[in-house]
Amino acid sequence: FLRSNHPYEWFDENAATLFDFSVGQPPKMNIIAIWGIKPTTTGSSLIPNDKGSLNIDTEFADILANHLLEFQVLLKNISRESKPRVEGNLWLDGFIEWTNLNTTSRGCQLFGGKQFESKSFSGDQLSRCLLQYGHATSLPIFNQWDQKDSDGPIFDKNGDFLAYFLVTYSRYNFSLVFKEMKPFFDFMSDVRDAVERNELSKFNQPIMLSNSQITKLYDLLERILNGTATSVFISLMVSMVVIIVITFDMMLSLLAMICISAVVVITIAIVFWAGWTVNVVEATIIVLTIGMSFDYCLHFAVGFRLHKTGDYSMIASAVGIPVLLAAVSSFCSGFVLIGASTQAFYEISVFLMLITVISFTVAVFVFPSAVTLLLQYCCSSFDRAAITRF
Repeated sequence: FLRSNHPYEWFDENAATLFDFSVGQPPKMNIIAIWGIKPTTTGSSLIPNDKGSLNIDTEFADILANHLLEFQVLLKNISRESKPRVEGNLWLDGFIEWTNLNTTSRGCQLFGGKQFESKSFSGDQLSRCLLQYGHATSLPIFNQWDQKDSDGPIFDKNGDFLAYFLVTYSRYNFSLVFKEMKPFFDFMSDVRDAVERNELSKFNQPIMLSNSQITKLYDLLERILNGTATSVFISLMVSMVVIIVITFDMMLSLLAMICISAVVVITIAIVFWAGWTVNVVEATIIVLTIGMSFDYCLHFAVGFRLHKTGDYSMIASAVGIPVLLAAVSSFCSGFVLIGASTQAFYEISVFLMLITVISFTVAVFVFPSAVTLLLQYCCSSFDRAAITRF
């Protein structure tokens, strides 16, 4: 149970030492742009398998047919933006040269005597010529992991022209770490904005992404960073409401929330200091941190509320044993996982032990001390004469 016997996990752990067949150059992040297809608007936000359906831009073929040379310049600009000082040949370059050959059928001689004097023709005519040139040479294969420039038309099974794609690699190295992926996706956003502002662009804004798996991972990590902060805030607010309802004392509730927030901040600070990054497992456990610290502090807050006294010895004898047993059980649960080689189990183990120690320390020593000291100077529902030092 504690060992990574699953072949995927085993490969991930040994990939760097046993399966490093690199050619001495790190792979690059790809930019993928597709014209002629509109993003889906019918996908469900609640059902993961319901991805919806893509919409075809029916006007794209006609627009491309009458602005083919402008589209060629646009593709070159995107490729040049991705990797300056590196020139690549496009499949579209070969197609335009082919249309100017004397051996090309008259129906596919799309330009006049000079290359930049284009004739008016329809999208259906362009579709037939693209397919004819593809059969004469070869149609490009759409490979989102390709480490060289690739472009070409996309046809359906009936041979109808649907869209045009461009795959070009960037100067950014391939990475699965969020802080290394973010500069690339910011750069890709700038390229998308530049394409939209380009005066040569007579086309609708393309779908511009990276590899599908990389894009999904980046989207997940980006949402986790924002979602974790929101989840922590909501959890703290819910905890405060629960404490207020149970104790009916604003001072106890405020002190408990300060202690709970301190536990969360200290825990996050320690894991960041240790060099961890907030991913799915870490974000989930950070939210659970609030539940554990809330539980311990709530016991002592209820103890102060029910006993109507600041005598810590009396309250500790009433709620100290349940809190101690809860802390011991949580710490032991984390300790038995410390030897796991699977990263998720190991992180859960460290988190459980760390949270337990911090939460227990704050709930048993910091929170009662703060309550006892502040009650000496503030009015509350307690009998101030009953307050004793400990």
